[in-house]
Amino acid sequence: MNIGVICEGAETDKPVLKLILEHKFPNTKFEIIARDKKAIFSTCYEDIATLQQSGIQHVAVVWDLLPVGHQMPVPSQWSEKPSRKEQRETFLRNLDTEQNPHVKVRATARSLLLNYGFEQGGVAADTTINLKLICVCYALDGWLLSDDRVIRKLGSTDAREMELTPSLEAPDRCMNPAGLLTKVFRSAPNKRFKYYNKHQHNEDIVRAYIDQGRLNKMSCSSSYQRLIDVLQNWGAS
Repeated sequence: MNIGVICEGAETDKPVLKLILEHKFPNTKFEIIARDKKAIFSTCYEDIATLQQSGIQHVAVVWDLLPVGHQMPVPSQWSEKPSRKEQRETFLRNLDTEQNPHVKVRATARSLLLNYGFEQGGVAADTTINLKLICVCYALDGWLLSDDRVIRKLGSTDAREMELTPSLEAPDRCMNPAGLLTKVFRSAPNKRFKYYNKHQHNEDIVRAYIDQGRLNKMSCSSSYQRLIDVLQNWGAS
């Protein structure tokens, strides 16, 4: 089975998703496309169409709810109050636009606009593309906060155990997980992680979750569990 995933971060979220999905679903092939948020909220229909034309009918789009603010380049982020509902609607309306030349992708967007309740009075049509939207609240880096045991072990050495100061927050409550991990690892005896950088270390942290048999702890994040549930419902194995 082939499944497409469109996400943010070629050097951050993509490697994390690749490790997680290939471990959880070893019999499924994943085609993962990483774009910046501006592309996701403007020309994502091109990537969806490319996946569909290559024979992939199941596509999940994953992005972070944050950051938001008037200084951001993407209209979906201009609201000072983070809203997954608003961002989902903005994403779908950017698919259902005259600039989108792909008829099947537009039909899918219109169907989802009805299913989400963003439009009334129509009937959602059957479409050839199974598209799921997963807006992570607040950032995918938060999944790495799911188990303090993994983080503590990474930052420790045989001679000295790392203290979690400050303590970890719940994945779905931390608005700046990369910043929190930077503070946590700053006191790490293990020099490899002392200067945490998400581009360099996120992949290593996910590997540690897998190697220590702790990956299922990430299910405490609703967005992580939603992604896993969607893929299982599609038949990923």
